[in-house]
Amino acid sequence: MPRFPRSGAGRTIFLLGTFALSMGIIGLAQPHAQLQRIGFDVPADDAVLTVMPLMTIMSLATINTALIYMFGSWIDWPGLPALLVVTRLVMGSGLLLLALLGRAPEAFFAAAVWEAVGAMLIAGARVRDMRCAVGGGRRA
Repeated sequence: MPRFPRSGAGRTIFLLGTFALSMGIIGLAQPHAQLQRIGFDVPADDAVLTVMPLMTIMSLATINTALIYMFGSWIDWPGLPALLVVTRLVMGSGLLLLALLGRAPEAFFAAAVWEAVGAMLIAGARVRDMRCAVGGGRRA
């Protein structure tokens, strides 16, 4: 097993996973701040009981996804970059559509861009890895 992801795509995925892990932990520790960060109003005291369990679940799901990113890149799973590019594009498209339809806050536009940028970073790193492998070029 490699000590750290060897490919550029693996390192990119690992770093995105590290960022997601930190966001999940912040969401568990400071759910109100996380709500504001993603564009929602912090609920009144009586609504907290319905929103906070959802924030906890979302934060745990984010941590789960982060661990998949980190572990998958750590073991150098070859199918991971393609899977993540597709899933990030699907997620970004869904977020964009919800925001365009007015069913989500405007902050979802930024989240859609973040998903697209993540997909492009992973895809770009993967293309560079393949070019280096074919051309005998140097890996970053």
